Amino acid sequence: MITVIIPTVNDPYLKQTMVSVWENSSHDIDFIIINDGGKPLPDLHLDKSITTPVQYEYEVIEHQKTLGRRVSINKAARIAKGSHLFILDSHCSMTPDWDTKMLESCPEKGIVVSCIQDMYGETFKLRPGIYSHVYMNRDYEEKWWSRKPVKHTEEMMCFTGCSWLIPKEYFWECGGYDEILGGYGWDGPEWACKVWMGDNPGKVFLRSDVICGHVFGTNENTKLFPIQKIPLETYKKYMADLYADKLDGFREYFSPLPDEHEPRKKKKQRDRITTVKKVDVKELKRGDVVYKIVKVHYKPYKVAHDGTRSDKEIEILVNEFIKDVDHEEVILG
Repeated sequence: MITVIIPTVNDPYLKQTMVSVWENSSHDIDFIIINDGGKPLPDLHLDKSITTPVQYEYEVIEHQKTLGRRVSINKAARIAKGSHLFILDSHCSMTPDWDTKMLESCPEKGIVVSCIQDMYGETFKLRPGIYSHVYMNRDYEEKWWSRKPVKHTEEMMCFTGCSWLIPKEYFWECGGYDEILGGYGWDGPEWACKVWMGDNPGKVFLRSDVICGHVFGTNENTKLFPIQKIPLETYKKYMADLYADKLDGFREYFSPLPDEHEPRKKKKQRDRITTVKKVDVKELKRGDVVYKIVKVHYKPYKVAHDGTRSDKEIEILVNEFIKDVDHEEVILG
């Protein structure tokens, strides 16, 4: 059995994520969902009409306030029934037999990660563009590495924290998450350092024929963990105190790395396009009745800019030039 750990805060894609994991699994699944300070969760029982012999069960951990990924995942790992822990974001899909393939490549001391591919949230269909290799710069931050996989299973320097498998025993041999690092962020580099350079060294592998579909650009409605409260400089110092004497040798093992190449030619700055919609609302009172007069001006009104101004600033600048009225409504207040 694999324990799939999913921290979530008001994520509209949670149940779709669970369905995708279950229907593409070959092993029984023990879901642990951590509702980390979000609204009450919907019924999470999955559709029994899905044809699969794989059994699932789930448990929900409720937090009255948001404590973050590190506390949430540690708490779930303490009660996990599976031999392996699969850490997953709550807006993801998995390709068929993801579990069998990742288990095949997972050593007793190590982590296996999948490729990540952008996905449409509305349909859960994959979009063009796949991300595989990740490296770590000298500031202990993960960066995507544009390199094609050489084989199904290969060593990888670092990873992002949205889709990865680890033996439960090894998770605790490594001490679990360092909760001192705050609620959210940098968990891929944290675990890459633990595994490659920690007291119980192992390896990180990429399983390139396993794809995790991921809904990107969801900060407004799904990634609601608090912004990392520890400043970057504090994080870097914490990591350097633990691993500075090993970092150069570690990076040399994976050389040459992208940030050590000759600087790339800067791409020509393309103008960004912002669409502005101007709406005028005026109130008119006649006796005891209040009327709202709403004028919606032509849309789209496209403005080219270099990205240095916010959409709000652009809207203020161009509003005075938008004169044409698309329609006018009178609403009883």
